[in-house]
Amino acid sequence: FRSATSAPVPLLATLALYVGGHNLDSVMGLATQTGEPTRTLLATLCHALPDFSLMDLKNRVIHGQSLAPAQWGLAFGHGLAWIAMALAGGVALFHGREI
Repeated sequence: FRSATSAPVPLLATLALYVGGHNLDSVMGLATQTGEPTRTLLATLCHALPDFSLMDLKNRVIHGQSLAPAQWGLAFGHGLAWIAMALAGGVALFHGREI
């Protein structure tokens, strides 16, 4: 990504993706309290960002709660889908370029 843009862009994009992915619950709560154009924009944003809370299982483990196989499967599938999309984006970005 760095070879296609300037240095700060990948840093800011990674930071925004990380922060956004960990705060989707707050964004959805905000979306329910706002007017119609903003609600639609925030709902679209929530569907476009990865939901890292699905893969954050540490609180359940710390408190001794069981982890259902369906939850493991959902977290694994969600992570795998985002990895596949990132790899596909990288392949599309660098297709035809000499590396």
